[in-house]
Amino acid sequence: MLDLDFYAGLPYGALYRESRIHPGIWTWTPNYCLLTYPDTPEHSSQLTEADWLPIGGLDDKTLDNVSVLFSQLGQARLLGTPEQGQAWIPRADYDHLARTPVLLAFTLASAEGQKGTLYVSRTVPPANLGEFGIILVGEGNQVDFKCLRIGCLSRKSQKLQQSIGAALSRLEQRRHLGRVAWLEQWREIQIMARDLARDYWSAYEGTRVERPHVPNVFKDGAAWTGLNMGLQGTQSAIYHAGVNDNWKREPGVLPYHDSKFEHGYTRVWLQDPTQTGVDAEMASEELTKHLAALSDLEADIVTIQIAQAMAAQDGQGEAVLTPEAIQEYRGKLEIAHKEGETVRYSGHRTEDRAEIVAAFERTAWLRLKIQQWVNRTKGGKGKMFEVESAYVLIKEWLRQPTLDDSPPRLIAWRYQMGTWLAPFMDEAEAGRYFGVLMKKTLEYNIKNELVEKRLARYFAIHLCIAAHNGTANIKRYVGKLIDECAMPIDHRNPQRTKDRFEKALGQLVADGIIGDWKYTDNSQLPARQWLENWRGRSIVVTLGPRALEAYQPLLEKAQARRAGLSAPQQNKKQGKRKTV
Repeated sequence: MLDLDFYAGLPYGALYRESRIHPGIWTWTPNYCLLTYPDTPEHSSQLTEADWLPIGGLDDKTLDNVSVLFSQLGQARLLGTPEQGQAWIPRADYDHLARTPVLLAFTLASAEGQKGTLYVSRTVPPANLGEFGIILVGEGNQVDFKCLRIGCLSRKSQKLQQSIGAALSRLEQRRHLGRVAWLEQWREIQIMARDLARDYWSAYEGTRVERPHVPNVFKDGAAWTGLNMGLQGTQSAIYHAGVNDNWKREPGVLPYHDSKFEHGYTRVWLQDPTQTGVDAEMASEELTKHLAALSDLEADIVTIQIAQAMAAQDGQGEAVLTPEAIQEYRGKLEIAHKEGETVRYSGHRTEDRAEIVAAFERTAWLRLKIQQWVNRTKGGKGKMFEVESAYVLIKEWLRQPTLDDSPPRLIAWRYQMGTWLAPFMDEAEAGRYFGVLMKKTLEYNIKNELVEKRLARYFAIHLCIAAHNGTANIKRYVGKLIDECAMPIDHRNPQRTKDRFEKALGQLVADGIIGDWKYTDNSQLPARQWLENWRGRSIVVTLGPRALEAYQPLLEKAQARRAGLSAPQQNKKQGKRKTV
């Protein structure tokens, strides 16, 4: 017969185990852990009749469940061997675990400097059991842990934890009690422990805010997004914010950056989104700090914002982004702790997340003015259109309350693109320039792959525009390309700059961002003083394989259109193309 009461474990002492995720916090486990019995039909029948359930072999998930159960003064049995056996627990405990997956834990001053597992002769848990509650969050083998202090709970819960400690101390001194009397007191403490676990779970539930769904627009490695000169001008302005103070400063005007292109320009400046009619002479210190802080992180975010907005209704509706989604798009995964088959995630580094939040908030200060000449087709007249608006409008900040005195934690933004984007959404206005943006563009490391990242953004936009105009390649002067992307130049050793530029282009080919590239003039450069000569040369860049496939219908349509033109008309049309 099986002994189904915890009392059977009294002679064995206990184990204190330190949490791997939260060092310095310990959990209690009876030393027998799982009383083991042969796996026989008689034992299975006895457990079934007593309303116990098998919960599986001793994998990581089962051990997590059993650890939670022990911390709340429950019990379990093992039929068979640790390698091939089945763990059993009471059905009531199984139902309780599903509702309250909370490890009651504690600190251990006497274990300072010690790690891992400690054996103690004390049979019952220490008096400070429940000093912490470790919440198990997740499904299957994807488990995360949230740790709460007793001080986060109500006064009533804190008094309950103190009562548990006093009762455990009394019981430790009463080993002489008979079985029935001892178990009666033990069960009273068990009820209190489970009430405390429920309090921890309720506190955790009270801080949870339903996280909005963020569609993964890069799930196939690329997104179909808006690629236009407004985005190009914004990216260029960000690049130049920290380069020799390349933003212009004029009396009566806020600092700004202009990006000129064949049929117009994009002007970008910073302005407090909460103010209108700002006096340029009284530009705030905060604005100056934001300008100095602009980096390629903001350039990634403004690119992501448009891509995410494309998934919201018609592209002009409200979209949602979280710091975690931005990090994942950029190839920054959560910190993972692998323990056997179980993977535990502890989120992104706090400082990395804070940088994302600050950068996203800075994008709301960006303001655009776009002026562009639009050619009409089918005999229509061209016109100049002009639009000015904030780059992005943050409509709502979704925050999660905390259990201590710290500020609520931001979990998402609900935002809308500024009205500057509307003309680029309409074929009848600036041109509906939608195209392919490879996720790898966002994943390039800002520190070590800055040249690749900036070139990838540039080519995504300009190859998209070329494809809409029926061309699978673009031609660019090296010097203008370097200037537009604010790439650093080593004037003392220009060969380093040239090598770095060519290495980056080769990497873009390898990553499928572009198909190929080559110089239009491969003649040998002068032996000395050749930097300006090289800057004056041009390169031809072709569509990458993924983009070429996506743009093929556009290219074929343009070819068919050109085939219907007379030779003089084609020559006239081609003669208007310029290299920029």
